[in-house]
Amino acid sequence: MQMSFERSNNISGHRALQQPGDRPLLSRDVRNVEQTDDADLPEADSRIADVDAADADRFFSRLQRSTCLLLHLSEGKDEKAHQHFEALNLSDGSWAVTPALTGIHCVALRPDDYKILSKNGGSMSGRL
Repeated sequence: MQMSFERSNNISGHRALQQPGDRPLLSRDVRNVEQTDDADLPEADSRIADVDAADADRFFSRLQRSTCLLLHLSEGKDEKAHQHFEALNLSDGSWAVTPALTGIHCVALRPDDYKILSKNGGSMSGRL
């Protein structure tokens, strides 16, 4: 079966893929994961900014209430970007990582960081 998709602009000028005759896969400025319109598919939270050390406990509290939280984690290739992952290390030695956490890109992560992410049930979506 071959599927064809058309590009179209939605009302805010964003490009969206859609099959001819179907509704756009993206509507407005909300991605499907944040507004699924499906009772069997829980909506995900997202966070664009990395976590700062002063923010880690509040972030962990939010993460514990989420079924899925997409985080642009450790964006960049330098030590400062890596420190945002280290900020997930809480004062008691545990990590603000649960199965609900999906890191996006994770460019600055190191091999041991991936082990921490995995050990605590977290995941990642891809690396550029």
